[in-house]
Amino acid sequence: MTLNIPHKDRPCVVIVGGGCAGLRLAIALAGTEYQVVLIDRNNHHQLSPLLPAVVSGRLDVDEASLSIRELLRPFGSDIQFRMAEVQRVRPAEKRIETSAGILGYDFLVIATGTKPRCIPMQKSANLIPAGRLNDTLAIRYRIVRNFEQALLTRNRAERQSYLSFVVVGGDETGAALAATLARTVHRLTKEEYPDSFGEDVCVYLIESGPRLVRQFSETGSERLYRELANLGVKIMCRTTAVACKGCRLIFQDGSYLSSRCIIWSADRRGEIPEGFEGNAITESGRLTVDPFLRVAGYDRIFAIGEVAQIRTPETDAPRRTAPHEGIGQARTLAATLRARLKHDAPVSYRIRTQPIVVPLGDAEAITEQKSHTVCGFAAWRSWLADTLRIAPPGKRLRTLRLALKSALGSPKYTRPIPHEEFCSDRPKHAANAVSGARIKKSRRKTAETQPILCTFVHRTYPKHVQ
Repeated sequence: MTLNIPHKDRPCVVIVGGGCAGLRLAIALAGTEYQVVLIDRNNHHQLSPLLPAVVSGRLDVDEASLSIRELLRPFGSDIQFRMAEVQRVRPAEKRIETSAGILGYDFLVIATGTKPRCIPMQKSANLIPAGRLNDTLAIRYRIVRNFEQALLTRNRAERQSYLSFVVVGGDETGAALAATLARTVHRLTKEEYPDSFGEDVCVYLIESGPRLVRQFSETGSERLYRELANLGVKIMCRTTAVACKGCRLIFQDGSYLSSRCIIWSADRRGEIPEGFEGNAITESGRLTVDPFLRVAGYDRIFAIGEVAQIRTPETDAPRRTAPHEGIGQARTLAATLRARLKHDAPVSYRIRTQPIVVPLGDAEAITEQKSHTVCGFAAWRSWLADTLRIAPPGKRLRTLRLALKSALGSPKYTRPIPHEEFCSDRPKHAANAVSGARIKKSRRKTAETQPILCTFVHRTYPKHVQ
């Protein structure tokens, strides 16, 4: 054992990912004969259903997240937590490489979730991925910053790019973000910037497929289309984004859309560390698992949550794994690992498809239940029940209070904006005058010192040296 984890004469279960599935599995294995080690790149557990409320300003960042160590405190030394990033898996050696060192395991569980795969090789300051707590905070900053920059801009085309907000990806995450953005920017226009922009503020939702939220039926997708259109969202289906250059989002047909806030939620892929071979990774970027949640080709490696894709004759196509479904997989895997101690047969996971709920803000949502589309407050109650179901143990009352605040609370738009975030669009020559001098000096140094000096300049002016 490394990473300063005390060695115990017990089988070690290493869980990578502190989300809903990984956290529930660690808690379920506490008090058993296993030594449980939980690894996550962050020290917080985010409440994903509450992230849109952070964008709208109704919740603070610390309200939509919980400390992992606080959640694990009641279990004492039964669960060891380390904040690190897993980079590579060595199945033959039963070890993993992390940013803090190498760690051995007897059983490895991948519960890292998914992330949107942004346009490859296109790094733009205007492109923000969706789904993470830090990215949600960046979106909130960007909304207010764009309004302030629009007031300082005389050029109409440039001003319109500041007032255009684009969400790429018509899945449930993208639809919920588009609805939140539409409500937020229109309220912000009326309350904080009256008589300044008029009808110039626009929210776009881009979807490459023929309809929104493919898990919905055609009737449900059409109903969602109408609800978003009533909120002022301009929906563009059958439109594929292929590049992002500066503030231009370029589509497959050659047209483009100018925006200083492009939120990418399309093409979600599993966050899988390197080292997996064969048919372990599917075309959709997830780990192939059998009904016992074992990764294909590996007997001691498991995967649960969104990163896992169960391959059966009925579920061969990629499917979304809801958070509460990941919790069910964690319970099944915990029973399987306990059965291994007794040399009993493993427990298979039964797929139970749950209805997808898309929150629309202001205590409204849309869902499909038994081929019937439900919209409004009744659907929002289903969203509230799902949110409470995935809340960590002992935090349901807190989650209930925050869920009600996210739907009925008063937004706070006057948030402080970091100075670097506001000045990110200043003329580049102001920074290049300084950074250029430093780069010129670095050329006089030896080849060994050049990377160090260039790294220093990159960290000093990250958005102008790129």
